[in-house]
Amino acid sequence: MVDAHGENKTVAAPKRLTDVLAEDEFSALAFDPRGTWTTELPGHLGSDPARELTALAPLDVITDATRGSAVTAFEHARRHGHGAGAVRLADTDETMWWEVFNLVDSHGCFVATLLPHGSEPIGRVAASLTPLRSAYELNATGAITSINDDFTAMFGWSSDELVGTPALSLIHPDDHESAVVTWVEMLELPGGSVRVRQRYRRRDGSWLWCELTDFNELHDPDRPHVLAELIDVSREVAFEEELHRRERLLDRLVHALPSGVAVLDAERRPAMQNERWRELVGTDQPSPIDALVARVIEPDDVLDAITEAFETGEDVDVEVELIAGAPCRFAAVHLRPLAEMAGLDGVLVTLDDDTARRRHEHDMAIQLRRDPLTGVLNRLGLEASLRARLAHADDDLSVLYLDADDFKSVNDLFGHAAGDRVLCAIADRIGATIEPGDVLGRVGGDEFIVVVDGPAERAALVADRVGAVIADLPTDVPVTNTFGMSIGCAHRERGDGLDTLVSRADASMYEVKMQRRAETRGDRRRPAKRPVLG
Repeated sequence: MVDAHGENKTVAAPKRLTDVLAEDEFSALAFDPRGTWTTELPGHLGSDPARELTALAPLDVITDATRGSAVTAFEHARRHGHGAGAVRLADTDETMWWEVFNLVDSHGCFVATLLPHGSEPIGRVAASLTPLRSAYELNATGAITSINDDFTAMFGWSSDELVGTPALSLIHPDDHESAVVTWVEMLELPGGSVRVRQRYRRRDGSWLWCELTDFNELHDPDRPHVLAELIDVSREVAFEEELHRRERLLDRLVHALPSGVAVLDAERRPAMQNERWRELVGTDQPSPIDALVARVIEPDDVLDAITEAFETGEDVDVEVELIAGAPCRFAAVHLRPLAEMAGLDGVLVTLDDDTARRRHEHDMAIQLRRDPLTGVLNRLGLEASLRARLAHADDDLSVLYLDADDFKSVNDLFGHAAGDRVLCAIADRIGATIEPGDVLGRVGGDEFIVVVDGPAERAALVADRVGAVIADLPTDVPVTNTFGMSIGCAHRERGDGLDTLVSRADASMYEVKMQRRAETRGDRRRPAKRPVLG
């Protein structure tokens, strides 16, 4: 080429983008055709030494003040293939030279490079990257008659190596059946086309997923042929495979969970349920929520919880009791809204068998109210029972307060193990004597209380029977000759609370004990034939 001065001038060939990025000072990022988010660098641009930049959006790497320059460069590249401008980096505020290259046709993205300001711009480039599209032609028998340059760039085969060979030889054996079916369908459509996805063999032996479109041009009188166009869909297939793998993993996880799992969509319709849900609810109804509601004693609790989760978008937990016959007796229902940027996408509902925990808590509550030695109610359990009875104002009842006489001598003479045997024998004898509606509890070392239903006369009869059985303990129970039981009684009066009623029974018992002690000392007063009842 001769310039205006008559001198020969050589026009420099476009630089190769891969060669340019092999220099250390370059950074690069790729982004989608709309410029809204970054993606992976295509081909082998992501290899060292070029530094790959990543951000939620490509403009995030640039300061607000210089984003206009970056957008102008992008718009110029969108129209003309290349654009450039000076920008400052958001993290370092360093001024850089920003160049944008439009590789949408060949690689489905834009690539931007950054290098220190003042460096020589890249300018026009030859994007020597593996293309995403290529084509070849076949005859009516399926033999390759020609390939284009992009096919060679994609797969590594030269024209001399492929012309005359059947295209089926390039296709993965697992895809042969679909390839043959597609070919036959195409032959039946003069002027038409068919599309299929299959794997093509590269020259290095690797396989590339492509979307093939066969155009039937066999009716062309001048040049009958089949045009095959290929689009690289390997990333899409890899993404779909990874998505399917995760879906399979999630499905296995959901069905392996010990919890019942159900999902309601945004319209509150059932989207799925696992087998564990069916096991816990024990019904064949198609809707998991209908199945649960049919088994719950208080169904409104579940329905209200679902409404709250959908209307508030907040987590909701509710404990429910199931009707008899369900596989579990108690269940914990947990509702977790599935929120998306556009709003609520549904609610995840999990169902856990809570029967064992509830039974354990019930057993623990019973143990907390039982005397570990004798098995009767302890002070806490006795007070709870008596308070419940006193809550009914019309209930007629009495409290017997029992205290062993000379129990200390039993421990001193025979040991504490023998004393424990005596206390257990007392509890057993009293428990066998009172009626099922009466309540027995141990409130101290050798002190017991019996709550007796009915009028005061019945309480006196119960006291007599208890006194008789305690006076006639088995011979193998070690007691002294002075051992006995003082029993005081207080009948409920209007306005009596728990403390008042027990205190009056205790005072009555103390009066009886004083009489027994006076008798033991030889007091001349006539001892009572039975306990004195207050």
